[in-house]
Amino acid sequence: MLRCHPSSFAGAMFVVALLPGVARSQRGASSAPPAFATEVLRSDSITPIFARTSPDGRWIVFSGVVRQRSSLWILPGGGGAPRRLTIAVGDAWGPVWFPSSDRIAYVSSVSGSAMAQGIDRETGTATGAPRRVTLGRASMLDVSPDGSLIAYTTGQGSDGKARLQVVPARGGPARVVFEAPRLHREPRFAPDGKSLFITVFSTDRKPSQLFRVPVRGGAATVVAEEAWSSLPMKWGSENVVIHHGRNHFTAVTLTGDSLWSIPRPTGSSTAQLSSDGKSMLLLTSATGAGIRLHPLNGGTPHDLTAGDTYDYPVGWSADGQRVFLQRDDHQAKGLWSVSVDGQHREFIPFPTDSTWSGIQPRIFGDGRVWMSPQLNNGSLSVYDTKTRSLSTVAHSADLKEIGGPGGYWTGVRELYYLDRKANGIELRSLGEDGQLRTVRRLSFNLPADAKAAFSNGRIAYWVTAGDSAVLYVADEGRAPKRIYAFRGRVMELALSFDGSALAAATKTGPGRDRALNFVTMLRITPSADLAGAPLTFQHGSVWDLTWQRDNRSVLAVENVDDSFRTRLVKISLNTVKPVNLTAGESMTFWDQYPSPDGQWTALPVEKARGGTIWRVDLEAAAKAWQERKRK
Repeated sequence: MLRCHPSSFAGAMFVVALLPGVARSQRGASSAPPAFATEVLRSDSITPIFARTSPDGRWIVFSGVVRQRSSLWILPGGGGAPRRLTIAVGDAWGPVWFPSSDRIAYVSSVSGSAMAQGIDRETGTATGAPRRVTLGRASMLDVSPDGSLIAYTTGQGSDGKARLQVVPARGGPARVVFEAPRLHREPRFAPDGKSLFITVFSTDRKPSQLFRVPVRGGAATVVAEEAWSSLPMKWGSENVVIHHGRNHFTAVTLTGDSLWSIPRPTGSSTAQLSSDGKSMLLLTSATGAGIRLHPLNGGTPHDLTAGDTYDYPVGWSADGQRVFLQRDDHQAKGLWSVSVDGQHREFIPFPTDSTWSGIQPRIFGDGRVWMSPQLNNGSLSVYDTKTRSLSTVAHSADLKEIGGPGGYWTGVRELYYLDRKANGIELRSLGEDGQLRTVRRLSFNLPADAKAAFSNGRIAYWVTAGDSAVLYVADEGRAPKRIYAFRGRVMELALSFDGSALAAATKTGPGRDRALNFVTMLRITPSADLAGAPLTFQHGSVWDLTWQRDNRSVLAVENVDDSFRTRLVKISLNTVKPVNLTAGESMTFWDQYPSPDGQWTALPVEKARGGTIWRVDLEAAAKAWQERKRK
């Protein structure tokens, strides 16, 4: 249910990118034990998100979130009380053991780099001070089988590339061994240490690809294509991939043979094989989210829902008096309409037609029409809540949504998209009456990877030219005009309601290291020229750019210090300092939904409720699997 935004920060997005289930829907710690499992941790206050067993089996080290802070914890391999390992300011995540079982590597948000920490094998206590291993920033990492190297991924630089790099475990110069637009999940060394596995997440309509990358240099090769699967792990004599299915975890060899399959318990997020391949750590978590309305013009926020389930706003009524929200309730499929004072609630069921995804519908006008833009599948569907009828109104091989007036999620009355046809490109809209309209037939070519927005008859779009991003403005009846360029790239853009100003989340800086994040604001004249110098505001990673109705200020969600903390900021064309609108907010939220009247924004604030770690006996699971196959 989380919206896809181009965030590149490591700490918070470790949960979102690596663990797709943790932050996207309500999760409850499983009350019944998973098959072939022994409980080693159950906590009401610590939410485990990543765990590894030491090679000698004595200890389990894990990342655990408490009050929006991720720390490293350790507990005995057979279970017991956890102890905190890291106490420094900032977050720590992704711990991996060295083969000697007396040291771990992890990522720290304080330095943004890979760190190494000694561990006493007898007592499980930290020995000595943590030592920085990498100069550059790291997202996720792994340690080579002989303990001599650390492989780590980086976020996207200003050149749009994320990298897989290796560095000596004691520190030293790093080498780039692979690069791609989007590296996904933690890297994994092959058992012989000569190659690395890494998943590249596709932004197109293709499945993710699993690559084998030579550590000492050479061409990378694709070994598997599968969405949402873990990297290869050793199980006996086989390299296996753990597929995270909706209802099962299944171990599959790289040649496609299934070795075992176990039911996936409610709330499960990650599965990590032990170094000997005989067991697997299975993590479950309990996370809820409540809808909190924050006033945009001063006042006191208030809650619409308690967060007992994972609730997410999906839209507003046209008058700004009702919020439409989705609840992770498996018994009631549909949306709730809740008044801003919380007094009036109405449940609206989803259509029973199996082609309706039920995920992130767009709510228009009075809520009568829901739109399901399945653009990756090349279709647009409309559901009329009064007639309970569902219809597909557009189907094309190449549909791409672009930003509408004010931004993507401003409660406007139309969805805008590009339809590439054999005879050219059409800008089309889908209105609150469920009808399609052709807005404009483009007289120019718009690159497929361009980031575009439309408002008040004006199309603004950014294209990549080498290491730079170039802004064009195309008013109706005029050829596109190039008005601005800078060295870096654009992550997101929003065009004001009147088309007179543009805001963009941009990245500049070293292409092979950490890029700096900015919000860049530009004024545009009626003749499509740049009015004055651009305004730039340095931030952490930002997303959800949304213009206010005054066409002078923008709202954005900002990540704070590469951590699990977020805030809502207001950035104005008339001031030099952004304003933190959620200064008193202690909970994390990943998105914001402003009301059409500019009075409120709806925030899904998360409420972690602890979780469990289970150790699964894989030999028993494989034996049961083989017996079922024989029957």
